[in-house]
Amino acid sequence: MTINELKENCIAVENVYLNKDQESKKDKQILKSNFDFTDKDILVAGCGMGGLTLWLSKEWNCSVTGVDSDPYKIEIAEIVKTKHKPKNVRFEHKDILLQPVTERFDYIILGNITENMPLQILEILLKKLSNSLKNKGKIILEYRPWGSPYLTDFQEKTNQYWGYLLPASIRSFLLKRKTNIKMTGLDENDSNCYINYKKVSTISSRLGLEMSSRITQSILDKYAIFKNTKPTKSIFKFFITKEFLVLSGKQEIKIGNIKRKIAEVA
Repeated sequence: MTINELKENCIAVENVYLNKDQESKKDKQILKSNFDFTDKDILVAGCGMGGLTLWLSKEWNCSVTGVDSDPYKIEIAEIVKTKHKPKNVRFEHKDILLQPVTERFDYIILGNITENMPLQILEILLKKLSNSLKNKGKIILEYRPWGSPYLTDFQEKTNQYWGYLLPASIRSFLLKRKTNIKMTGLDENDSNCYINYKKVSTISSRLGLEMSSRITQSILDKYAIFKNTKPTKSIFKFFITKEFLVLSGKQEIKIGNIKRKIAEVA
C-alpha cells in the first residue's frame, strides 16, 4: 500500500465516521430508526477499515469491537481511531471462522463480508457468532439479495445493473474494458453464493435462531407512487437493493426462575 493509498483510505473512513459519506447514509438511517444501541456491547464482524464501527461509538454511548481478517484494513482503522480518539472502541485482527470470539455481545452486525460467501460457510459463521450473543442478543445480517441490481461490485465497477445475469465471458469483457481488471475468484453467477431471505430463514431455523425482523431498501423508495408497495412481493423484489435481517439468539433458561413460577402456581 502506497502513502497516497493510505491517505485516501483514511479519508474514506473519516467520511463515514463523520457522516460525510453519502453511500452509507441510508444504512445509518436504518440503524438509527430501528435500533437503540445505548449502553450495549456491539461486535462488527468484518468491520473493514472501521468506518461503521467508529460511527456507532459516536452516535450511541456503547462499547464497539471491530474485527477483520485483513491486517491492512485494521491498520487503517487504528490510524483513524488514534486521530479522533473515540471512546469505547477497539479493533482486532482476527479471522472469526478460525479464531472464536470469546466475549458476549448484545448485538453482532454482519455486513458486506457475506457477499459471494458460500451458504455452508455462512451457516458456520452464524453458528459461531450465535454462541457469542448475550441473553436476548441479536445478529443484524446485512446483504444484497439475489435479484438486486447492486448484487455485486461488478455493478459498481461497470455501472451495469443486474450484471450478474450476463454470461461470465461478457462480464469479464465489460470489466476489462471499463477497468482493465481481469475477473478472478468465484463466479458471480454461482447461485450457491447467493443469499436471500428464504435461504437465511432455512439456515437460521436449523441453528435455532428466530427471524425477528426484516428491513428492506429499494430503488423504488424515492418514488411516492410506490410508497405503499410491498417491496418483497412479485416483480418489486428485483428492485431491492439491500436487506437487514435481525436474528434473535436463544434465550437462556434460568432454573431458579422456573422453580419460583412453579411454586407460585402450586
